[in-house]
Amino acid sequence: MGAQQSKTKRKPIARPIPQRTLSSSTQRSQPLPEPPPLLAYTRPILMERDSIREVHTSYDKEDTPTTTTTTGPDPDPELDHLLQTRTIQPTVRHVLPHPPDFLSTISLDSTSTLDSLRSSLFSSMSTSYSSISSASIYSKAGHPTGSSLHNRDSIASNASTFCLPIQPPATDATTKLFASLLKEATTTHDPALRTYVAHCKLQGYGTPTAIHQGFQELKQIAETTHHINALYSLGLCYYHGLTFDRQKDYALAYQWFLRASTTEQSTTADTVIAVCLSQYYLGYMLSQGQGVATDAHQAIEYFEKAAVKGHHLSQHIVGWHYQTHGHLIKARDFYLESAQQGYADAQAAFGIMLLDDTKVFSQDTGEEAIVQEALQWLNKAARQNNPRALLKLGSLYAQGLHVERRLSHAASLYEKAGLDSTSPYYGTCHYMLGLMYRSGEAQNLDLALRHLSLSAGVHHRQANRVLGLMYYQGIGVPKDVFKARLYFESAAAKGDAYAYGLLAEQAETGRGCPQSQTQALELYEKASAAGALTAYYSKAMLLHRMDRRTEAYEWFLKASQQKTTEKETKQAVYRAHLMLARYHINGWGQCVRNPMMGFEELLHLTRSGDFWEAHYWVGAAYEEGIHTVHGQPIIEPNLVLAFDYYEKGARHGDVDLMHKVARMLANGFTHQSTTIKDQVRAFEWYTKAAKGGHPTAEYSLGLYYANGLAPLTSSDTPRALECYRSAAQKGLPDAMVSLAQLSIDTKSEDSREALEWLFKAAKLNHPAGLRELAAAYQTGVIRTSSQQERYSTAFQLLTKAIELKNDPLSWCALSLYYENGWAVVVSLDKALACLEKARSLGHAKATVSIAELFERNSLWNKAWQQYDTTVQSHILKSALGWKSRLGKARLLLHRQMGTEKDRKQILGWLQEMSLIGSGESFIEPFTYLGIFYEMGFGVSKDMQKAIVWFNKALEQPTGGKDIHWIQENSRFHLARLYCQHQFYVESLRELRRLENILEQMNHHSSETMVQARQVRYYLGYVLLHGSVQDRNTKEAIMWLEKAADEGEGSAIYELGLLAMQAGNEKAAETYFERGRAMNHAGCIRELALYWLHENKDDIQWEGREVYELLEEAALLNDTEALYQLGLIHERGLSKAVVQNNLIHALEYYRKAAQQGHEQAIEHTVKACESLEQTEEAVVWLQKISTRPYARVLLASYRLKGKGGLNVEEKGGLAELKSTAQDLERIEKSSQDIEALGMAYFFIGECFENGQGTTKDDGVSMTWYIKAANTSENIVAMHRLGTLYSQQGNEESAFEWYGRAAARGNHKDSQYQLGLFHANGLAGLSANMIAAKMYFGKAAKQGHLEATYELGNILWQQEDFKEAIQLFEVASKANVPEALRRLGNIYHQGYYSSSKAFHIAQDYGRALDYFRQAAKLNDGTAALMVGSYYEEGFVSPSDVSYERSLQWYREAHRLGCGPLADLAIANLLYTRAEDTQDMEEAKVLRSDAFVWFQGASKLNNETGTYARITVALYYLNGWGNIKKNEVEGFQQLLLIAKDGGRDAFSKVATCYENGVGVEVSKQEALFWWSHAAEFEDDVEAIERVGYYHKHGLGGLPANPVKAQEYYDKANNYRNGQLESEPSFISSRASIASY
Repeated sequence: MGAQQSKTKRKPIARPIPQRTLSSSTQRSQPLPEPPPLLAYTRPILMERDSIREVHTSYDKEDTPTTTTTTGPDPDPELDHLLQTRTIQPTVRHVLPHPPDFLSTISLDSTSTLDSLRSSLFSSMSTSYSSISSASIYSKAGHPTGSSLHNRDSIASNASTFCLPIQPPATDATTKLFASLLKEATTTHDPALRTYVAHCKLQGYGTPTAIHQGFQELKQIAETTHHINALYSLGLCYYHGLTFDRQKDYALAYQWFLRASTTEQSTTADTVIAVCLSQYYLGYMLSQGQGVATDAHQAIEYFEKAAVKGHHLSQHIVGWHYQTHGHLIKARDFYLESAQQGYADAQAAFGIMLLDDTKVFSQDTGEEAIVQEALQWLNKAARQNNPRALLKLGSLYAQGLHVERRLSHAASLYEKAGLDSTSPYYGTCHYMLGLMYRSGEAQNLDLALRHLSLSAGVHHRQANRVLGLMYYQGIGVPKDVFKARLYFESAAAKGDAYAYGLLAEQAETGRGCPQSQTQALELYEKASAAGALTAYYSKAMLLHRMDRRTEAYEWFLKASQQKTTEKETKQAVYRAHLMLARYHINGWGQCVRNPMMGFEELLHLTRSGDFWEAHYWVGAAYEEGIHTVHGQPIIEPNLVLAFDYYEKGARHGDVDLMHKVARMLANGFTHQSTTIKDQVRAFEWYTKAAKGGHPTAEYSLGLYYANGLAPLTSSDTPRALECYRSAAQKGLPDAMVSLAQLSIDTKSEDSREALEWLFKAAKLNHPAGLRELAAAYQTGVIRTSSQQERYSTAFQLLTKAIELKNDPLSWCALSLYYENGWAVVVSLDKALACLEKARSLGHAKATVSIAELFERNSLWNKAWQQYDTTVQSHILKSALGWKSRLGKARLLLHRQMGTEKDRKQILGWLQEMSLIGSGESFIEPFTYLGIFYEMGFGVSKDMQKAIVWFNKALEQPTGGKDIHWIQENSRFHLARLYCQHQFYVESLRELRRLENILEQMNHHSSETMVQARQVRYYLGYVLLHGSVQDRNTKEAIMWLEKAADEGEGSAIYELGLLAMQAGNEKAAETYFERGRAMNHAGCIRELALYWLHENKDDIQWEGREVYELLEEAALLNDTEALYQLGLIHERGLSKAVVQNNLIHALEYYRKAAQQGHEQAIEHTVKACESLEQTEEAVVWLQKISTRPYARVLLASYRLKGKGGLNVEEKGGLAELKSTAQDLERIEKSSQDIEALGMAYFFIGECFENGQGTTKDDGVSMTWYIKAANTSENIVAMHRLGTLYSQQGNEESAFEWYGRAAARGNHKDSQYQLGLFHANGLAGLSANMIAAKMYFGKAAKQGHLEATYELGNILWQQEDFKEAIQLFEVASKANVPEALRRLGNIYHQGYYSSSKAFHIAQDYGRALDYFRQAAKLNDGTAALMVGSYYEEGFVSPSDVSYERSLQWYREAHRLGCGPLADLAIANLLYTRAEDTQDMEEAKVLRSDAFVWFQGASKLNNETGTYARITVALYYLNGWGNIKKNEVEGFQQLLLIAKDGGRDAFSKVATCYENGVGVEVSKQEALFWWSHAAEFEDDVEAIERVGYYHKHGLGGLPANPVKAQEYYDKANNYRNGQLESEPSFISSRASIASY
């Protein structure tokens, strides 16, 4: 029932709810502590408990509001202490009533009678008592017996506890009232009025105070009248010492209260109140042992009696009593009655109980209704500033439990609850505030310290512990382990179990106190005894670390047996189980080794669902395997299972497992030939582990960010430094070193800090720390008095690293000292020995370092061999494979080593590298790729690709390096390439950047020194020839002269050209001669052209020296010289030197074009077009794609996918139209006219073929006519001839073919004209002479079909030898018709006596021809080849069912159609007849059926034969075809009706025998007669004779007629050929011409 139920009389016994012990109550979860029971049967069962659940297995824990756990009553001070508080204890103010509160309503006129006075008095008292619900009465201590001192009138006015102020002010009214009261009491002797008079004297109300007299009168009234009010009032006097001697007498007070409570008088309002309050006092005194022996049970009985009478304090006490003992329904009823009277403590207690036990009370109304009711009561109590309600509500708002989460409101509630420093809740309130401000969203460490300090100041044990933790960990205060210990000791003194644990930890580690493992063990034991279950595990671990493993095992066993529901304590229990498993696996201590048992225990732990650490150990077991003592495997290694367990644990927050999973994914692992590697997931797990504070994961993540490792696309130095620093601060030396390295390399941090980290790592004797500190000395990051001192110190540090750790990297570093003579004598042998030592120690990179040593010291061949050896044993993606391949690339590019095969191989490596990722390590491969495309090493030169790769190299981050020389090398190549291709603005931009480091380039290496000289030349060149705004002739000449003085031939060349432009030819010739002496190609070529110009008018001059100079320049790869040589070869120079030759010219044009020479490209395209080399033409066309000629050709290639281009029909057509429109608008050169005609032609072709548009021959012809008329386009003329021919307009076709043949000697048109004359088309008479002429013209131009047709004409004209020769020519050119014709000739043989010409039959040669034709997709020839293998023409041993079938199927594929189907069908059917295997025969017949169906599509006798066979399949059920006589018959009948004579006899047989049809002799006769009309059907003739003989089918019997038919049949049979033509004979005729 809810709290809104009506009051009902209670039964003595309520149904109890099972009692909860104190230990079990800890399992309940409530946000705030509740007050303890006011009463208990044994006194100190209620001690202060943590208001917050302990949630950490370690002892450095704090209690947070979100984990507060309370159940049942709060652990407030003990009952005797609570009842002694000044708010509860009866005081003198309880002695007398307060007349102003209940007498102010009484009329004071003289006519008042005694009855009316008494009535008014008791009416007011009753009204006052009944209105107690409006009182503001509560216990500031939060217990059920409290009352407020802030409202002094509340008890008197609301409960008639007769509480009057001492010495009330005397007024006329009070004096008159007392006088009236005294008069009535004296007159009537009414004991109640006399009692009031005595009260007035005791209090001095309306009369001077007279305690002695008032007490005497009360005693007399009580003793004589036994009036309840007097008895109760006398008890108050004794209780508070308002007696003769002013001494309290609890015994007498108890007696008088007892008499008041048991005296039976009328139940008027005043007597009920007196009895009620007497019972309350009796309960209080029994609970405190005041004047009577303590009796908690009897005390509760008195409290319950008072509660039944409506006393709100007693109701609260009794409600609490029943709640404590599990009688929640009874508790609810008492709480509700007290709460409904406005008693805040009861409202708070009731609201909290409803929240804690919602399920108990929600059976009828639902949980939400109970929650809302609870919140209403808590808010009512909070409005009365009840601290307990305020705390509870604060906790609810802090957690967002049942209300919206509002931390600020929670804080204000806590603040309000903690205003009174005398309140028992004061410490808890500030503790909760301290926790709220210590961490989380509202974190404010100053406020946290303030509130925790206030709480600790009132000896709140958790506050002392948490405050100690803040000092212990340095949170918000300077770290002070000694001060922390003081707080821990304070908390421990209050019985805080976790404080004992923290003290033990300090003793174990020696932080804040002398280290003492013995003391730590004692303190852990105290912690466990005080209830810190984790202490069992902690002690066990300490014993384990002390190698006292037998004892440790016992404590692990104890820890594992602890029962708890708290998460973190459970973790300690799980860990104890884990350690027990490890003990069993390893047999530690006196534990019997049982690996399988231990492994099963680990598996069991993984199934717990919340101990994910166990997954690590199971994973480790699967990773390494478990073996017996004798090495026998118990658990086989299984990396996949290991990874699965690792990942399961990682997913649930285990940072060690996160790191483990990340490392496995990053490095990859293999199980049963399956390799698992995933860089993306590895990075994600590293990130998660780093967020969890794992130092190695932080370090690994730093490596990712520092190097831009996949899946990152670029480096991130700030993030890398952040990760390194975090790991370094956790003491990871590798992170210290990397942090220092990155800080120094990028100059992104204070170098002093970086060096401090190096010194820290070196101090730890970390080899990398020593080594990198040595590097700092060597490079001058750390400065000393001299370079020698720096080298010497660095040498000593490296030596130390070698001596301590035999560090291979230090050996590598030491190699440089011997190579360069730093602090030692130069010795390449010792340098090499150092590297060999490093390699022997497993440092694989030393192999590359050895190659680099060779390379630096010009031992190129050794370097190449060393790199090659490394390449052979390391994949590309490995570090060594990567560096060694780049080493070979470097030697190939800079030292011209390797072969063309090496070039292609290295190019492939570089291309593969480029697909992997990006970052600093990719600068070198990107640069080399640019050089490959720039120079055309192993690939065609491609300026665009080269620029792309150089730019990619420049885009990569360099980690903050001042100069990245490989990247600057890329910049140099890019600047040069831009300049060479006239991107002068871009070139100048890069050159200006290089200008800033010219001095460093002069000194860095011999290569950069050469590049510096060339930079000066290119600066001069760009400033001379670049964009107008950038030109500066004066500065250009300055740079050119500097470069020329340094020996740059190109600069001399430019100066020569300047002299030539200035008209100073002799100076120019001098410059060119100077350049020629330096072997500069440009100077040599210009000298040649100068001489050519000078001698052009000399008729006798042959020009040999010019040609030789140009060849000399060409050999030096001079582009212009190559172009000039191409022109000379195309046009000729002189008969004595060079004559015109387009193929030779193309070679030179091509070479020049490959280097970007635009005029050479144009000439190359024209030559390729002339020579029909379209793919190459496309390559060059794309280089001049803006020119009309190129646009038209490229568009046409796109239309057809020609020259290697993708088919783009719409795009190609659009481009053609666009080009045509552009040309139509401009004044056209002859080349433009040619391009426009080509565009018209290709547009016409699009409409003819439906390419990119709807097919429309009419539109097509319009465009063709435009093309023919615009530029005499002979191909358009030929297409017009073809289209007119297709339309049947042979005259127009003949006209256009004739124009094309006449204007352009067009061979296809000549061929067509030959066909016209041969076949007498276009109204012509057949004219073999004219046909022969045109075929001959076309054949001379290589037209192969014309050659074949010419051969046919000659064969017909019996010029057999010439015809055969032409057939042979055509056949050698793979004309399939010619091959098939020759095959047929040799298959049949040929003899002509008149022409003395004989070709013997030659099946072998015929087969060769047929086979060649078949391979050229001639279906008929393929059919003939199949027949050869079926019939064995060449040799019986050649018969092959399989090969025959293969060729028949090929004929089918090549479109030979039903004829091939029939061949296949017959072959399969014949095979079925020959095989003895019935199942195989059935399958073969079934397969044959499918092919017969295909052959039945032929509309000839062959097709009829196939259709009949299909019908017979149904009639007979051959193969897998279900027998269906009706279907078979119907098909035969249909064939017969269509005139298929071979079906006549079969239809007749069906009618005769009733197969698939009803028997009908008439129909049978009809079809037999039809069949008999063909003399070769002997059976039909005989059957008709039979019908005449026996008078069947409606005929009369006629033996004479019958005999005629028999004789006819016999005559035909006797004259019939012994054998019929074979199937192959018919096929041979097919092959005939």
